[in-house]
Amino acid sequence: TFDNYVKLFTDTTVLNFPKMFTTTFIVACFTCAISVVFVLSVAFCMSRMRFRTRRTFMNIVLILGMFPSIMAVTAIYFILKAMNLTNGNVTIIALILVYSAGTGAGFYVMKGFMDTIPTSLDEAAMIDGCTRFQVFYKIIIPICKPMIVYQAITGFLIPWLDFVMAKVICRTQSNYTVALGLWLMLQKEYVQNF
Repeated sequence: TFDNYVKLFTDTTVLNFPKMFTTTFIVACFTCAISVVFVLSVAFCMSRMRFRTRRTFMNIVLILGMFPSIMAVTAIYFILKAMNLTNGNVTIIALILVYSAGTGAGFYVMKGFMDTIPTSLDEAAMIDGCTRFQVFYKIIIPICKPMIVYQAITGFLIPWLDFVMAKVICRTQSNYTVALGLWLMLQKEYVQNF
């Protein structure tokens, strides 16, 4: 009946797993799209453009990538708390921001692939009248389709599988992701319901 349905989704001892699944799916889709754009842009700049601080930037990103991301959890939480992104429905925005913000730093694999594309293709296109953006859009992106698929899968799975960052940011059960929902199933008040 309708009363049982309402009780199922308002009772705090019953997990609302469909909402957790929906939340995770939304976060993963947005993170996937943003990460593909970020990584493609940064990899193209690092592969094709030459500027003074290029090597320094790549070395700094490589060194920072050696530290585990869990070291930044406390700082990220307090930054999000100062921006009022840890309460209510804006938690989804906070998760999207956190997961997609650092993806541009994972450009090394994409850059390595772009380095294998001959620069003579870029030069030929520019001689024919293409701008740098047209070279990126009409030549580099079609050649990089396998790497775009790889980045899309990686960008989708990062928020789908993450537990620690989601546990820190999501304070209430209404904002939980799938990983937190699966963890919550092991708690003693929920075990009897499954």
